[in-house]
Amino acid sequence: NCQKTYLAQSGSLNITTLSTEDNGKLIGTLTGATFAEVTVDENYTSTVVEGGATWCVDSFAFDVTVQ
Repeated sequence: NCQKTYLAQSGSLNITTLSTEDNGKLIGTLTGATFAEVTVDENYTSTVVEGGATWCVDSFAFDVTVQ
């Protein structure tokens, strides 16, 4: 269980490869992203936590196996 939940507020997600086959690949980058701490209710509505935490990502490249 996570202690905090974050929702993207800005930035870009660029997926260059997405394979749906077994042991496929997911390759891309996340740039200029800002995430805000949120609460999520039973209807999956997200509300930003006033004075909550933020998380910033300048650049993050990923290359993972999809199962």
